[in-house]
Amino acid sequence: MGKSDSFVFPFYKESLNHYINNPQSVAFLGFSAPNSFTDTFDIKKKEFYDYQLGNWDINSNWTLQDKFDLIVCTRCAYFAKDPEAFIKTSLKHLLPGGILLVDWGLGDHWRFEKFKIGWVRDEEHEYALYDEKHHLQSAYWLPEFDNNQIVQDFLISCSRFGYDSSVGISKYIEKEVPNVCSLKFDELIFYDFLFLWPKFPQLTLLTIFKAL
Repeated sequence: MGKSDSFVFPFYKESLNHYINNPQSVAFLGFSAPNSFTDTFDIKKKEFYDYQLGNWDINSNWTLQDKFDLIVCTRCAYFAKDPEAFIKTSLKHLLPGGILLVDWGLGDHWRFEKFKIGWVRDEEHEYALYDEKHHLQSAYWLPEFDNNQIVQDFLISCSRFGYDSSVGISKYIEKEVPNVCSLKFDELIFYDFLFLWPKFPQLTLLTIFKAL
């Protein structure tokens, strides 16, 4: 279990409960096995898709065998080289009125020498724990996010690592994240932020989309 699981998973589930009740089917993208979060979904049809399972690659021309009431992708979307395409493809696999939950993370790169808001700083590019070939690539970010108080608090905490808190965080995201999606989807119905570990700042963006 990751150190943030006990914080982020209840946050996700509480937010999700406002938008979908009693889903009959769910696809977990980027999950190789059940965990404490997936176990909270009392649903008969739960399917898991992951690179390590050999049945899904976020950077391929992927398809799922069915459509779902709910698709969940956590701690994985930032591997997408084309985050806009990833969101659009995910939405196509929802049933009418279905819900897509995706999170995006910044900061807290404790395994690497340089703290980064994004994924690349001073030529050091963060990669997956299990595979050095899989670099973190993307973020979903709208200009309006800069004005969020939680985002501003996160940036202030990053000042000890050489970041200027007087400018908007978009400047650093643009510089340090290779692929940024800034499209305001009509399907986006909710977003919120969670800021953890001020000593080694971590910012999580939760996004929820609804199929039109």
